[in-house]
Amino acid sequence: MKHDNKEHAVLLDQLKHLAQGLGETFAPFCEVVLHDLLHPEYAILAIHNNLSGRAIGAPATELGLARIADANYPQILANYANHFSDGRQAKSTSIGIKDSSGRYVAAL
Repeated sequence: MKHDNKEHAVLLDQLKHLAQGLGETFAPFCEVVLHDLLHPEYAILAIHNNLSGRAIGAPATELGLARIADANYPQILANYANHFSDGRQAKSTSIGIKDSSGRYVAAL
């Protein structure tokens, strides 16, 4: 199935609102990041309550790359142990977002 750029843009726009709303709800203790998995070289589109020090335009993580490579990768990974680049421990949840063809196109 050919990718529909307009469909992708509309989906990402809606996900930006979701990320902002979650960020505002859980501020200041929860970082919420929106990743565009169709552009892994500059995947981070939005970041709310930046606790990690990452920036908009940063590349996809290993988890994001794993999702891109495998449509059967788990859609939800909840409460997994993680850490920031400075060594601080964190608990993370990652939610993969698929398009109408079943391909991962974004993640929260």
